[in-house]
Amino acid sequence: MIEVNGHLTCLRGEMGLSQVMRAVLEKRFPQQVRPEVETDFKLGWYCPGCGIPLDSQHECSHCGKSIKGIMYPLVEFHPHKNEQGVWR
Repeated sequence: MIEVNGHLTCLRGEMGLSQVMRAVLEKRFPQQVRPEVETDFKLGWYCPGCGIPLDSQHECSHCGKSIKGIMYPLVEFHPHKNEQGVWR
């Protein structure tokens, strides 16, 4: 994700992150890594703190933090377009 006009945005998925979710992520992952290169859809979820792919339990093998508990609002309120341009 990169910052566009004051909002964190996934350019590839055309998804802007709400200010509420941004605050939640910044509290849970105070030292966020925002790769300049967009994450590949095939990699799935990645750690907002470390920038590495999460394991099957949605936990980071490096920092031990997780996105559990915030996955529903991330998915339901922040849809992405997939590689075919279809919202998911």
